[in-house]
Amino acid sequence: MFIFKRGNVYHVEFLDPIQNKIRRISSGSKLKSEAIKFASNLEAELTKPKETRAIKFSTFKKEYTAYAEHRYTESYIRSIDLSFRQLINYFGDKQLTQLTKHDVEKFIGETYSRAKYSAHLYNRTLKAAMNKAIEWELLVKNPFKGVKTPKTNRKYPVFLTDDQFNRILAHTNNVSMRNIFIMAYNTGLRLGELVNLTWSAINMVEKIIVVGNHNFTTKSKAARTIPMNSTVYYLLKDLYKDSVDIEAYVFTNCNGIRFNNDHVSKSFKKAIIAAELNQDVHFHTLRHSFASKLVQKGASIYVIKELLGHSDVSTTQIYSHLNRESLKNAIELLSND
Repeated sequence: MFIFKRGNVYHVEFLDPIQNKIRRISSGSKLKSEAIKFASNLEAELTKPKETRAIKFSTFKKEYTAYAEHRYTESYIRSIDLSFRQLINYFGDKQLTQLTKHDVEKFIGETYSRAKYSAHLYNRTLKAAMNKAIEWELLVKNPFKGVKTPKTNRKYPVFLTDDQFNRILAHTNNVSMRNIFIMAYNTGLRLGELVNLTWSAINMVEKIIVVGNHNFTTKSKAARTIPMNSTVYYLLKDLYKDSVDIEAYVFTNCNGIRFNNDHVSKSFKKAIIAAELNQDVHFHTLRHSFASKLVQKGASIYVIKELLGHSDVSTTQIYSHLNRESLKNAIELLSND
């Protein structure tokens, strides 16, 4: 913490322990003696122990879930539930303030020894939750801060060929499920995005789909536009009626109720089993297949990033290994030397 003069007024620069960043504020005084006193009072306030509300893991889980339900995807809500259940199973339902960094390192370490990807999920999800607990003044420090899980070898995503996808459709009798599968394979939409898709997002004139609105927030929190290919256009054209309610869901059961994620996912898995395909294939594989086909046809990784709605291109880079032609061309450059 130090004092400096800007114009005629003294300011104080200090490290904010809550936001963990350097801040500068005005002392409001032209006198150095008063600025020193202001800085001293500020330092005392920053170092004073913060009073926190006593709250157990289970209670905080309910409050955090209620906060997250209208802001995040269903899959993230499930990860919150799973992560807190594992935390409570491991430690019991103790007070939030009793959790130490040593406790967390032990919990994450033992989880990693038996389930690597679960350890990453719990660490990431619970760290975000504890940051919110600090904002709500339930914690002073985040016990997950600085806790790292060992890096795991990143697996290339499984994807389907057109022939394999047609085999899945051949073993899917429900027309609505077939339509959802076809949409996912041709748009790269996530399952949550598909089941929450309303007619207000469909523009049949411009042949585009706008994903993300006031009713549904995408994983990246940003809306994106997906152009329709002919398969998607004619599928939606068959479903569209002039009298359709634009706020109605595109994919519903016979009672007009939208399908939930689990029902669609289980229907897809049944088709996978019936088609005798790799059991590693799941609904999200349709999204991987969409991206994989685009890469193999030479689409820019940055264009694919926008279509998938990734917030960072590094996430999209996992598909870049599929563009073997670009790799081959790059190597051929060496033969010209």
